[in-house]
Amino acid sequence: MKKNVNNIILISLVFSLFFSNNAHAYLGPGLGLIGIGIIILIFIIILVYLIAIIYYPLKKIYYKFFHKKDEK
Repeated sequence: MKKNVNNIILISLVFSLFFSNNAHAYLGPGLGLIGIGIIILIFIIILVYLIAIIYYPLKKIYYKFFHKKDEK
């Protein structure tokens, strides 16, 4: 019984994906600007994350090897 339900769901998803019509919806300029802003923000977040992953270990290595403590 469960296999039949899964097959019916799969067939209906395939039909809805391949035989769907256009929605004819209007997306105004406000929604477009928000979408572009979110995409840019995601790229900035990924860039800052990658810089943090690369920069801080290199900074610790640099200070470990090149900054000697004052010997008294």
